Amino acid sequence: MKRSLIVTAALFLATGLFQGRASAGTTVQNGDGTAFVVLSPVESKELIETREGLQLVDVRTEREFNAGALPGSRLVTYSSWSPQTFLKKMQAFDMNRPILLICAVGGRSFAAAGFLSKSGFKEVYNLDNGLQAWAQQRVPLPGTPAAAR
Repeated sequence: MKRSLIVTAALFLATGLFQGRASAGTTVQNGDGTAFVVLSPVESKELIETREGLQLVDVRTEREFNAGALPGSRLVTYSSWSPQTFLKKMQAFDMNRPILLICAVGGRSFAAAGFLSKSGFKEVYNLDNGLQAWAQQRVPLPGTPAAAR
């Protein structure tokens, strides 16, 4: 138990340190040979519209999700205090298909992306600065023409 708390705390601290350095278009190396990619809202929209088999996972709370989410996303709440519970819920997803993680401002999805890529998910993406950046940049929802802004 003590060891898992130490590992969780180290992961939490490491993702906090890396978050300030990783920007859109960056591949984040986990240090164990695994990695994930940070995408801007525009890059994320393009990925959603062009990548067959992409899985969208919103890691916010149920309340946040119910207030508004990207079409097609599924809720799997991530908490740095219980990453193993998150991983257990993620077993419903295909580890070999690409996955885009989404949250409010990018912190939880960044941590979840690092955790999932270390846990064997093959192709992991994180929405940089979350849905807040998506809204601030006025990126249309997937499938919406740019003129509809």
